[in-house]
Amino acid sequence: MKSLLTAIALIGLAGPAIAQTAPAPTPTPPQPPLQVQRLATNVNVVIGDGGNILMLNGPEGVLLVDAELPQGAPRVMAAVAAIDPSPLRFVIDTHWHIDHTGGNRYMTGQGAVVIGHDAVRTRRMTDQTLRVYDATVPAARYPQSLPILTFDNTLTLHLNGQTVRAFHVPGAHTDGDVLVHFVQSDVIHMGDVYCAGMYPFIDTGSGGRVQGMIAAVDRVIAMADEDTQIVPAHGPVGTRTDLIAYRDMLVRVMTTVQAGIDAGQTLEQIKASRPAAAWTLEGEADAFIAVVHDSLTLPSS
Repeated sequence: MKSLLTAIALIGLAGPAIAQTAPAPTPTPPQPPLQVQRLATNVNVVIGDGGNILMLNGPEGVLLVDAELPQGAPRVMAAVAAIDPSPLRFVIDTHWHIDHTGGNRYMTGQGAVVIGHDAVRTRRMTDQTLRVYDATVPAARYPQSLPILTFDNTLTLHLNGQTVRAFHVPGAHTDGDVLVHFVQSDVIHMGDVYCAGMYPFIDTGSGGRVQGMIAAVDRVIAMADEDTQIVPAHGPVGTRTDLIAYRDMLVRVMTTVQAGIDAGQTLEQIKASRPAAAWTLEGEADAFIAVVHDSLTLPSS
């Protein structure tokens, strides 16, 4: 997805630099403020360049879910401060990718305690390979980029009258995905386990599998009702009905790809049969088919 590709380019993975004389820089016009969507009295979504950041605010301080791309973190904090100038206390990383954790260092400098799954800290401490992009993401250079508080299965915070439950969903988008439920407001941030209006990316090199994506989505469907607001990592805030449609797409594509594998077809033959043709979504269908194929053929991690 675009924000992850942007992050890869930012850290120098888009290919070797070409030595040349740089022209004089052109002044960059100021960027407009980020859009904000109010979901409840003290719950907002800040729509960042790297994805949707969920915000809980109040007299006990501010909590954010996800930290944005590195260069976008100051804009996120400007949007947050415009809503509530209370101190930033916590950031919860939904997974390790740079479009969601790249702002950790900046947020730490603003006073935040960064929280994440055990696997997020582990993966950011070493170089990581993104199979589908054939790219390597180097380990974090600074300790402030890492979650300082990690957990295995569940974590609960009580802040500003809200019970915030973070829970791990194994082997989904990655092996360290965390979904975050703001209980009283009935808002759930799903990270990259749910991307609205686009083909999802499954990081099979980080333990992600389509089977785990479906299991995670099923878990949220069971938790949700018609009033639950479901925040994807990318795209508009949705409903339980939207999530059911997304799950059906995942299941139908997985089933079709598995049938091709069982029939002895190659990946290229499976792509040519266009298993995702019934959906018009943003992104490359062939890349999605490739990660579904990886999910079904790679050894379990």
